[in-house]
Amino acid sequence: MFVHAQPIVTQNDMAGTVSLRALTSASCHLARTAGALIRQVAGPGQKALDLGLVTKADDTPQTIADRLSQQHIIGGLRSVFSGIAIVGEEDVEEIANDTHQIDLHLLDGCWSDQDDVMCNAEDLSVWIDPLDGTREFTQGFYEFVTTTIGICFKGRPVAGVISEPYACDCVGRIMWGGAPAKGAYLMDVFGKSHGIGEPQPSALGLALVSRSRSAGVVGDALGLLESQGVVHGRLPAGGAGYKAARIVDGSASFWIFPRSGTSRWDTAAAEALLLSVGGSLTDRFGKLIEYNSAADEFENNEGVIASRDAAIMDAIVGVTSAIGGAVDLGATF
Repeated sequence: MFVHAQPIVTQNDMAGTVSLRALTSASCHLARTAGALIRQVAGPGQKALDLGLVTKADDTPQTIADRLSQQHIIGGLRSVFSGIAIVGEEDVEEIANDTHQIDLHLLDGCWSDQDDVMCNAEDLSVWIDPLDGTREFTQGFYEFVTTTIGICFKGRPVAGVISEPYACDCVGRIMWGGAPAKGAYLMDVFGKSHGIGEPQPSALGLALVSRSRSAGVVGDALGLLESQGVVHGRLPAGGAGYKAARIVDGSASFWIFPRSGTSRWDTAAAEALLLSVGGSLTDRFGKLIEYNSAADEFENNEGVIASRDAAIMDAIVGVTSAIGGAVDLGATF
């Protein structure tokens, strides 16, 4: 885990204020270019490079792609913005990225000047999972790999980016959004953004569940919700970012994980995107998650539930608040 808030002088620093649109634009740009780095390490139909695989203290894997992606994103943000707290999953050395040309106007076409927000840098924090779904990445399940960047203002998510580097025949896809931008969007390969529509009818009642952790309290919760007619199907998937993206784009109804095993960098971008489409993400008790970059630890020990349908969240909380809470910090979600 990496936390850094060292100020530097930048061309975008105006009396300590930061354009939320520019910061989100830079995050989209860096997530996309980080995706290219990830694909260079491994991908479908190619011989993987040496993954540089290590096991971290929490018994989860880390590869060279995780490290390169985080260094690229943090170095890029540092080259433009100052005074912002950045929390990255990986405990790796920060590397300057001053030569990288970052597009701060990538979102200008659909995020108006009127809706832009100027924030004090000290009120902002950026939460980065440079390669979510590392276990799937090492196993060749590339479709579940994402990069997530969540932007928080005073501890609450306001904008988020989820990159799927292997989507669209390995060209990659960027999902971004936030309340100030008035919605969630998909960015095409030309940098043009298109609004995300309503959920698909086939997604009604479809729950995203972990490929390897759907037993125990997760299975108990799903069983009760099935008996109540809330859940009508289960879709096994890997990676928190992938699950969040499928709820935001309307191809599934909810994500139910009422236990430990995710962290703030897994959920910051997801919550911002869900809020932008009228949904929500909370812990198993229905409480909001606080994104405090100065905290001692960043685990979501009380689990995660998420849906675009805010009304159905009450039914889910009624179940998960009663039976959730098993601790397993090594969970693969």
